[in-house]
Amino acid sequence: MLTSMSGKTCFSPEEVVRLSNKILKTFCAAWLGLTFAGCATEEPVAAEEVTSTSEKNGTDIQQALTALGSARVVGTHEDGIPSFIEGNLGQASRSVAGLTATDAKASVQTALTSIGPVFRLSAENLVYTRSTVDQNGHEHLRFAQLKGGVPVLGGELILHVDRAGNIYAANASARDGQGQGNALAAPRISADAAGLAAINATGALKADAKAERLVYVRDSNGQLVLAQEVRVRGEREDGFPVHTLVYVKASDGSLVLEDSQIHTAKNRKVYSANNGSSTPGTLKRSEGQAAIGDAHVDMNYDMLGLTYDCYNTLFGRDSYDNAGAQLISTVHYGNNYVNAYWDGTQMVYGDGDGVNSIELGKDLDVTVHELSHAVTDVESNLIY
Repeated sequence: MLTSMSGKTCFSPEEVVRLSNKILKTFCAAWLGLTFAGCATEEPVAAEEVTSTSEKNGTDIQQALTALGSARVVGTHEDGIPSFIEGNLGQASRSVAGLTATDAKASVQTALTSIGPVFRLSAENLVYTRSTVDQNGHEHLRFAQLKGGVPVLGGELILHVDRAGNIYAANASARDGQGQGNALAAPRISADAAGLAAINATGALKADAKAERLVYVRDSNGQLVLAQEVRVRGEREDGFPVHTLVYVKASDGSLVLEDSQIHTAKNRKVYSANNGSSTPGTLKRSEGQAAIGDAHVDMNYDMLGLTYDCYNTLFGRDSYDNAGAQLISTVHYGNNYVNAYWDGTQMVYGDGDGVNSIELGKDLDVTVHELSHAVTDVESNLIY
């Protein structure tokens, strides 16, 4: 079992053999690249990627592991590609603290070139984004995945480096296994068509849609497909706000993924929406000010403080972003509104209806829940 991110991982010999065998027995289906034509006026141009025999039977991964020497597989994805390895994986030439992105990547370039193939990645398709230092002085370097110069949504490789510069572990949601080709053709649908498809997918009313970028997204079969990322803002029929990133397949306009930026907890500086729907609303109480006599405002102020203290005391974390970000809440949202949500920048709480809930901002569990969405947003960039 894996005991900790920075501590030793203990696996029995049987587990190691089982994990290795799983990789060797994995067969990756051959994948034909996406076919696109610009603006629907040109004939589609195929971007074919050929999966090699070694990728089909998993020997490429085993060869990459063998080349690393002491590397051990700790976990695998459903497609058989490792998700976590540990061992003596290489050396960082120096600490990345204060370095530019280019220099930070250069400090682990040699190791990255050897580690990448274990996840069927090439170092050239990994871009350094940031690093953190834990309480043991270990650095954790994060790299985003590209494919043909296009970002892969949620694709990330993390290297774990001890004080002496030893790279002792690597874990990745990033992986390719589809020929690692870089060919890219124009999308077949327009940005406007993608926007309409995204609005229809969310069912939002009075919605605005903005196509923001092309990305690769994993579909329901785990395959990487090119998609248009569309940001939809509006509201549902029941008045609940909609702020969703919708991923529309660039080849045919079908829905690949919805990623709501509003995370809710049902039944569950402080502003008041004054029972309206505009946020943040009217400022009621700021840091250090005395209670104002509004129970919802004052209790939520206390819940924010308790949540901050929890993260600070247990994890040494300064606010949700570990950089002292201001904690913003809006209470008295809507009329008899039985919900609370994090909208990407702040928390919002309804007053409840007196039957299914009381004022949600008075509940510590709801406040911790919503602020933990914020921690996840800035720390791991996960998709819900």
